[in-house]
Amino acid sequence: MAENHELVLWNRQKMNLTGIMHVDSFNEQEIVLQTAMGNLVLRGEGLAIVNFDMGEGRLGVEGSFRSAEYYEASGAKGGKPRRKLLERLLR
Repeated sequence: MAENHELVLWNRQKMNLTGIMHVDSFNEQEIVLQTAMGNLVLRGEGLAIVNFDMGEGRLGVEGSFRSAEYYEASGAKGGKPRRKLLERLLR
């Protein structure tokens, strides 16, 4: 797998990524990834992984994307991004 990382988004509905090292978790609202350039959280609605080639580090996702956020790992196993108190309370 290459050490590069790309994120290509088309019309906020389809995303192709390279440099994916691991999918930590996923559901229809959030996908948490480890990439060659840091940890990444994708948020939206109706998110679905349509293809994943772990050997090549390629991932395809479809859905309605709201955000893509890179964050630094915290804790022993990479952790999750720190969320604002208000965001956590309103969930």
